[in-house]
Amino acid sequence: MPGQSLGPQNRFVIERLGPDVSAPDLDALTDLLLDAVATNASVGFPAALSRDEAHGFWIRVVQAVKADRLILLAARVDGRLVGTVQLGFAQFPNGRHRAEVAKLLVHSSMR
Repeated sequence: MPGQSLGPQNRFVIERLGPDVSAPDLDALTDLLLDAVATNASVGFPAALSRDEAHGFWIRVVQAVKADRLILLAARVDGRLVGTVQLGFAQFPNGRHRAEVAKLLVHSSMR
């Protein structure tokens, strides 16, 4: 499936998701991870990743957001969650000004 072209009719937004991620957003994040795995993205999960395992991953990510260990960003097109990335804070005292980029995911329909 070819990627979708973004034109002036599309509204593209990047937002920070807080610790109160909604159930619909958790479902969309789960779908996004399953799509990435199904399309052979190298994101550290086996091809047989189940929906429950993917959902559990996002629950752990939200817990890390609550603990201020990372920032979770989401990309939306016309309100639909189509991408995400995590910024993990450095855990060492001399690295408090740095973050590590992790799990950059873009839905296959938008690549």
